[in-house]
Amino acid sequence: MVLGFTARVLGRIAKGLYAERIATPILARTEMMTRHFVRPVDCDFFFHMNNASYFRHAELARWELLPRIGLLQTGWTQNWIFLAVDQQASYLHPLPPLTKFDICTTAAFDDTGKYLDFTHEFVSDGKTVCTVRIRTIVKVGGNGPLSGKTVKLKDLPEFFA
Repeated sequence: MVLGFTARVLGRIAKGLYAERIATPILARTEMMTRHFVRPVDCDFFFHMNNASYFRHAELARWELLPRIGLLQTGWTQNWIFLAVDQQASYLHPLPPLTKFDICTTAAFDDTGKYLDFTHEFVSDGKTVCTVRIRTIVKVGGNGPLSGKTVKLKDLPEFFA
């Protein structure tokens, strides 16, 4: 399962590197779209997408979007670590196997500028089926993911306005 997800992450990064760039700086609440589908491995015993799979797809959307705005490339050169520190979801409708859906992603800073909050809206056939909210933080690599210095992305006007 881990190896399969790692391959999906690498595929999304590659897709993001070769996709059309998203104009930066990104304004708060700018909508960024990624296309997905429900794989059989994403489904549970009831033949719809498992709740945990929504978080995986939200992560895949972020991995595709980071290179499209250039943040991943900068992070790579600066030894950044991207961490999700909080997440929540509101499930509205099930998604059956092989269903295509879009994830509409927006990003905004919290009041301190320390956290970048992503909202991922899962849309299928024109209706929202789930909303996932993820709070993220960026650290400069240290002796472990929590030991490094926090990068305040609000201080990077070339990416976010």
